[in-house]
Amino acid sequence: MVAAIPYALAGGQGRADALKNLTGLTWDELLARVPGIGSFLAEVQRVLDTYEMASGIFVMAISRFSYRKGERWAWYVLWLVPFALLSVIVNDLSAGQVSTGFIGIPFLILGLLGLLLPYRKFFPRKP
Repeated sequence: MVAAIPYALAGGQGRADALKNLTGLTWDELLARVPGIGSFLAEVQRVLDTYEMASGIFVMAISRFSYRKGERWAWYVLWLVPFALLSVIVNDLSAGQVSTGFIGIPFLILGLLGLLLPYRKFFPRKP
């Protein structure tokens, strides 16, 4: 959730390095070639960042209440976190964002550990 804030404030150029890797154009070159694209990309970035922040609040609420209580549905729903992180890592690496792609790996590992270590709490052995 917190990681989305700087990108939301930066507008469309928050991922200018990915733009350069994908298109071969800098932010200024793209603006010169395609008038109006800057405001479009800024809007898309704001929508994605708003979704990311809302998802973070949603995950925190599920983790704080239902997951801590050991409710099985929360365990299943929270599998979206490692899948989303894996998707971000793969997308960043495919866009040439090696440094940001690898930053997500520790969070992916933590997410998987958070789901796998308390497995028996959600699925106790039958007597």
